[in-house]
Amino acid sequence: YNLPRKYKIAFSGCSADCALAQVNDLGFIAHERTGEPGFSVYAGGGMGAEPRVADRIMEWVAAREVIRIAEGIRRLFDRLGNRRNRHRARLRFAMERIEPAAFRAMFGETLESVAAEGVPACELPVKIAERPVEPPADYRSLLTDMAGMEVLKQSLVGYVAVPVRLPLGQIAWKTLAELADVADRFSSEKMLRTTQDQNLLLCSVREPDLAQLREELRRVLGSDSTHRSAVHAFTSCAGAATCRLGLCLSRSASRACAEALDNAGLADSTIRAVDIRISGCPNACGQHHVGTVGLFGAAQRLGERLLPAYRVLLGARRGEGHTRLGMVVGSVPARALPKFLVDLLKDYETSRTANESFAEYFDRKGMRYFQSLLEQHTHVPAYADAPAFYRDWGMEEDFSLAGRGAGECGAGVFELIAQDLSTAAKLLEQAQKEARPDKFLLDALLATVRALLVTRGVDSQDPAMIIKSFETHFVDTGLIDAGFRDLLVRAQGYIKGWREALDGRLEEVRRLLTRVEMLYSAMDAELRFHVPEAATSVSAPDAIPNEASKATDVGGQRATAELDLRGVACPLNFVKAKLRLETMGVGDSLGIILDDGEPVQNVPASFRNEGQEVVDMRPMGNGHWMVIIKKIRS
Repeated sequence: YNLPRKYKIAFSGCSADCALAQVNDLGFIAHERTGEPGFSVYAGGGMGAEPRVADRIMEWVAAREVIRIAEGIRRLFDRLGNRRNRHRARLRFAMERIEPAAFRAMFGETLESVAAEGVPACELPVKIAERPVEPPADYRSLLTDMAGMEVLKQSLVGYVAVPVRLPLGQIAWKTLAELADVADRFSSEKMLRTTQDQNLLLCSVREPDLAQLREELRRVLGSDSTHRSAVHAFTSCAGAATCRLGLCLSRSASRACAEALDNAGLADSTIRAVDIRISGCPNACGQHHVGTVGLFGAAQRLGERLLPAYRVLLGARRGEGHTRLGMVVGSVPARALPKFLVDLLKDYETSRTANESFAEYFDRKGMRYFQSLLEQHTHVPAYADAPAFYRDWGMEEDFSLAGRGAGECGAGVFELIAQDLSTAAKLLEQAQKEARPDKFLLDALLATVRALLVTRGVDSQDPAMIIKSFETHFVDTGLIDAGFRDLLVRAQGYIKGWREALDGRLEEVRRLLTRVEMLYSAMDAELRFHVPEAATSVSAPDAIPNEASKATDVGGQRATAELDLRGVACPLNFVKAKLRLETMGVGDSLGIILDDGEPVQNVPASFRNEGQEVVDMRPMGNGHWMVIIKKIRS
């Protein structure tokens, strides 16, 4: 409980790494040496918004040492972990700051002290099972059909493990209770195991019992339990349906995609060859980084409207020594996702060579090939022509970053910043290819400086105002080096007609983007920047215009100051109010005028989620509300 954040440990029984040891904080992969059981040891892996494959810190260690190793890594995490910025408070971020050789040296010293202090060894008996000389690349390749079901043969002759497929990991509690009775009757373990792909595994089943087990599973679960359909290729988190961080309804999107794949006439072998993992946001609860096809929810901006979208990752592979996380190919609107997946898997089915895995197919075709395939599905029709394109799967209302539950305004801020930074990087790539790159340079510069302005309550579309606001909030405060002022002046000159102003400035714009990206990575959930070289005063929020200093009395509740946010939409209204409240003292109250609908529904909920007190909410008439927020914590 006293660690910077969570500490995850995984064990895999062979080099196929089914337990994903190489993308956890600490991972053990089983090996034997001269008849002795042991493990190779990995540390510093993880998924989430900034994923990382773990480093191997020990080539082999006897199995009895695992407790001491886990304690040694725990102590290093306790000492090196970031307690100031929650977004970087995992072991992988600490390891990124330290050279691998230096980390191994520190770990060696820590391990010596752990042993000297008498931390016990693991004395549980460990046996070495007979196994293939070469482990499979994927456990699914070991599945075989028996009695009309897919089973996994076990090392004990005459026994098998039976996968029990749950569509998108969902099962009713009464059904689960009945399934427990089935496990009690047919499994020598008398238990159900859960798997990485949201299914269940019934282990140690006698082969002669399979026919009867199949009938029992059909009775309890229905025929779907023994018949594979496209939905079984999907692993999905709950998404925005229940998660307060979710941006998109990932389960609804999975069902729509599965239906499209079922109707596409694809071969069963094609569906079996892919593992589609989908998350409702970048946080990887659906483990999209390790799926054959990875998808995570995003918000896409088109003019003044937002629409749900998914980032697409391809090229992931698993297995000790060649684990690779999926790479972002691009973004596709949520409503275009089913057609994209159908075209992608049809292309794989017709273009693959014999026994070629999807990862091998990706490597052979190359990134640009898949970017071109995805680009065919990126068109967004005008709202008047296709309003459904601006709605998430399963929803009748237009997509919005508000309305996702308490505290969701902040999630939208992070997504919009990431989108602007991605746009800037793409524009710089285009500028590098052009003989006259000035227009692309200006657009890249504007996307760069606009990205973080939302954290300061600025949402202007005017180029001159964007540049001026960036200078005020980031250069004048010391967050951005004053040496970039000349570039900003030149950008203003270009806007006014000085066409040579940005000649030869590509690398300077790239450096500015790098600095802004660094600031973004150092931003915490409170929208503050934790940058060592910045002056301490810059973390204090800038004053928000349109505020009154006089006290406001509403229904007997007195506010120290007032902020008029009529006409300001989510999530910007929450950001403006949050920044204003941060300038006030604990115990002070802020009166906020909000529009009816999403603003008054979501802004108070967001403040409650941050630990502030909503003292009063009163309708003012004409579609506006007065909300009083009392500052409880700084």
